[in-house]
Amino acid sequence: MKTRNSFTLTELLVVIAIIAILAGLLIPAVMLGQQKGRETQAKADMNTILMALKSVENTYGQMVKADVEYVPGASDGCVTLKKSTSDDGYYKFIAELVDPSNTKIFASSAKLNINKRKIKFLEPKNGYDPSEDLSNNKPYLWLDPWGNPYVIIINTDFSDQIKRPDDSNKKISGKAVVYSWGPNGVDDNGKNAAEGTGSGNEDDIVSWK
Repeated sequence: MKTRNSFTLTELLVVIAIIAILAGLLIPAVMLGQQKGRETQAKADMNTILMALKSVENTYGQMVKADVEYVPGASDGCVTLKKSTSDDGYYKFIAELVDPSNTKIFASSAKLNINKRKIKFLEPKNGYDPSEDLSNNKPYLWLDPWGNPYVIIINTDFSDQIKRPDDSNKKISGKAVVYSWGPNGVDDNGKNAAEGTGSGNEDDIVSWK
């Protein structure tokens, strides 16, 4: 009796086709799961930053001082800290909450915006080196899951109102909000097409929803 010890070419092609179909079904699902995980991480990060800012307010009576050192002046009663090509305001502000005693970043207490008591309000991300300066520590100063700084908007006129970045005709009740540029790495001013607040590829992730 003759036995078969190998697949025919047709059988091999069928198996390869089935594997290709399964891979085509699974890969998008895995990528979607990873994306959802990053969005969840961004939300958790933003919540942690907001809690740290609340602790700063409880300690100093306010979250930030406008137009002092590396913090820009207020606009519409609010200060906005984000990635900028002209200054390191966001990074220095986060560093002040993470490691205010780092003399390579802050030469003296006078260089600090508000945290004069040098209290640690935020834990640094893994990889942060307190012996290094700002430029080497930027990747560990609370970037979003896609590698960009968050955008922090803080009310400074004590009205507890913040104009919504995605709709200037609406306001958010609160002292601070945070948002991420999202997967596309572009500042869409808090707009997100999936949430009905934007269109096209706008995909910012916000703390006020």
